[in-house]
Amino acid sequence: MPQAGVDAALNEAQDRHAAALELCREQRYVAAEPLAREAWLGLQSAPTPSLEPVAAFGHSLGTVLNHLGRLTEAEAIHREAVAAAEELRVTGPLTSPLVGTLGGLAVILRTQERFDEAEAHLRRALALAEICPDIDDADSAGLLCELGTLYRQAGRLAESEATFRRLRVQIENRLGPGHPGAADLYRELALLEQARGHHDAGEGYARRALEIRMAALGPNYPDVVGDGAVLGSLLVAQGRYEEAEPLLRHALETFDATAGPDSPVVAFVADRLGSLLAAAGRPDAAIDLYRRALRIKEAMFGESHPALTTTLHNLAVVCEGNGGADEARELWARAMTLLSRDDAVAEA
Repeated sequence: MPQAGVDAALNEAQDRHAAALELCREQRYVAAEPLAREAWLGLQSAPTPSLEPVAAFGHSLGTVLNHLGRLTEAEAIHREAVAAAEELRVTGPLTSPLVGTLGGLAVILRTQERFDEAEAHLRRALALAEICPDIDDADSAGLLCELGTLYRQAGRLAESEATFRRLRVQIENRLGPGHPGAADLYRELALLEQARGHHDAGEGYARRALEIRMAALGPNYPDVVGDGAVLGSLLVAQGRYEEAEPLLRHALETFDATAGPDSPVVAFVADRLGSLLAAAGRPDAAIDLYRRALRIKEAMFGESHPALTTTLHNLAVVCEGNGGADEARELWARAMTLLSRDDAVAEA
């Protein structure tokens, strides 16, 4: 291709990447995916694409695919982005692309519950962020919040709490109590308290996250809806079903549109709404939602991943009580197999 044609193609790829980033800021990942993919493919068609856009475009597309639940492709592309950022740091002064791509890869690995790998990448990103003047306070806080999230999801609750205490000081001193990073922190504290069974305390944190985010963004922004879903989950645990149901139904409708019907966040909400309906004596609707959550998780992780265990258990309980004894036995057997494998890995 003549140089003029190459330059035009790269300019078009840059424009598509910029448009995809704007949609990502609005958390409209379904709409962002074709633009991010076209930008990536346009860059790949160049004879020798420069390292900085490879890192940036790959990071963006990998992040979008992770939100859509396409974890294998997301990881592969993000690893290309990390490799470009590694080379960029060796050949030039830029460190910030490596911080961003390492953090993004850590999120993908944490989503897959590959916690040790994720932690290694995240700790390296945090160490680099401390010596990189191009990483601002909000980005640094985001990395620390992700580390606390990783610890919570891995069941390391004391370490999660300690990390969030450190993050709280950082936000109060550098960003201010009304910053979106504070809302992220309070949402994660709500989920941490839920993991501990402290649902009243979790509710307070979830409401604080909602208050901050509503003031900044208004009621229908996906992050606001996500805070509402966390609050709904905590209300379900307290038996407050009438308060929880509209929050969870709104979240399911919103995330179907913005993150896609096969996304991890849709599986989260479908699980919680299924629990609500099962407890409220509506087993048929609960079974439909649990089955949907299970299908999403199987597509993301495969059929033999520990992340399926809770949904298999919950679906088995509802099937057993709703005349589906045979299906319940099959689901119990699958859940027990996954639990035994998980225990064997933990003991190894």
